[in-house]
This record gives sequence, structure tokens and C-alpha cells, in this order.
Amino acid sequence: MGARITPPVGGMCSWPVHVRLVIGVMTDLTKITTNRRNGPSRLTAIPRSRPAPPPGTRSEIMPAEAGYGQRGMPVPGTDGSGGTLAGLGRGTDMGVVLPVKRLTAAKSRLRGALTGVPHERLALALAQDTVAAALASAEVAEVLAVTDDPAVGQALAALGARVVPDVPGGGLNAAFAYGASLLAHRPVAALAADLPTLCPADLSEALREAAGPGRHFVADAPGTGTVLLTAQAGVRLDPRFGPGSAAAHRRSGAVPLAGDWPSLRRDVDTAADLEAATRLGLGPHSAEVAGQIGSASCSHT
Repeated sequence: MGARITPPVGGMCSWPVHVRLVIGVMTDLTKITTNRRNGPSRLTAIPRSRPAPPPGTRSEIMPAEAGYGQRGMPVPGTDGSGGTLAGLGRGTDMGVVLPVKRLTAAKSRLRGALTGVPHERLALALAQDTVAAALASAEVAEVLAVTDDPAVGQALAALGARVVPDVPGGGLNAAFAYGASLLAHRPVAALAADLPTLCPADLSEALREAAGPGRHFVADAPGTGTVLLTAQAGVRLDPRFGPGSAAAHRRSGAVPLAGDWPSLRRDVDTAADLEAATRLGLGPHSAEVAGQIGSASCSHT
């Protein structure tokens, strides 16, 4: 697949003004400015130079954990102490846990999907679009990113996520469980970090459907994997992500949700998945990396 993919004329839903302005503030790799009159189909990417953090230094993640950006200023969408402001006044208490591997190891089956695009940039963009959409959901009070990658930590904190290091270091399910343990006082949703088409409206509806007792999950588009697993406060999350996770979660007692949420179910593991996601409409970070400055993106309405 080439470095540019012809984008759809319009997406499934559009970013509201306040979300476009937040995205216009800062990202890790670029500054993206938006014109509220032109809507989400008009994004201008302005390259931004910035010295790279010292490789492999966990201390570089700490400003993100504290809710501060690289220059010590409060991160947009946080209260300056690590707590996100995204859910204030929404009447919801849902916390979203989103683990992200080090970029050099993330999304290995997607490597080489975009000719001429560094794999790490694409992997980060997928996570950025997922976090931005989750924070825009009316049902989400907080997004907790679990990662040991300094670049990931800084980029996701810039969007408003709270970032903590992957203390267990035991893989995806251990990271999900660890994040859930830090949010034990509230309902928790484990969310895949590779959902570049995610519409907050789809996520919000799924989380409302999952408001009943116990645990619920949403399978991916093929129906074999899992993109979302929820547990009410006081209920153990018991994540079983991996090959065949939909069946594993069902066997563990989690209830499958059958809603039609295409942007939520479209995770991206392969080049074919990325093509399918492009047809739905990529979020602004993934669209910019893929060379689709005109691609529409999603948000709640």
C-alpha cells in the first residue's frame, strides 16, 4: 500500500468545535490547526521541530504523569495534577484504561503498511486518535494510559490523558489489570489503542449499553477479537485480550454487546485493516501521518 490513500469525501461524523480546538493546541509530532468554518475536512498540518527526549529514560514520562507538558505548563484537558478535566460536569464516572507498547515493538503486523512513513509515527497516531476520541466521549471521566515509552507518554498527556508507567511489565492483560487497579473506585473500560476511526458517539453508546451489572465487551469487526471490555465498580476486570479474546471474554462471563458501532469495532492490526479504517474516515493524527490532510474524522454529536 502506498504512502497516500485516497480519503473518503466525508466521514461518519464530525469533530465538534471544542474538540477541534483542543487538537489544534498540540500533539507530539505536529501542530495541527483547524478552521471552524471549514469543519473537519480542512486540516492543515504544520511541521514542528522539537528535540527528542533522551532515549529510554523513564523520567521523561514523569511530566505526563503529573499532568504537565514538556515545558512545565498544564496539559490541555488536565487539572495540572494528573487528573483529567474531560469528565467534569458530565454525570459519569467511567475510567478508560489504554495500554500502549513501546513504539518500536507496537503493531508489528502493521509495519511497512505506509511506504515512506516511519512505523513508530503510525503506531503513535493510532493511539492519539483513540485517546482523543475517548476523551471526547460524554460517558468518560478519565483516560489512563499505561506505557513505558516516553514519546507515547508525552503525546497522550498532551491530549489530556493521565499517564502511568507499565509497572507490571507483563504484557497487555497485565497492563490492563494494573490500570484498572488504579481506578478501582469507579467503573472501568479497557479500550484497544488502535482505533483511529473511533467516533465518541459510538463509544458513548456502547458504554451506556454496558451500564448494567457485571462485565461487558464489544468484539472487533471480524468478531474474534475484543476492542472494549467494561466492569462496574467493585467488579474485577479480568482482561483476556489476545487471539480469540471475544470467545475468551464470553467464557469468562462477560456479556457481549451487539450494537452497530463500526468506528469502535474497527481496530487496525494489518494493512488491510488500515485500508478498511480509511474508508470509514481516519482521525486527524492518523490522517496526517497517512498524508490525508483532507480526510474527515469523527467525534460525538
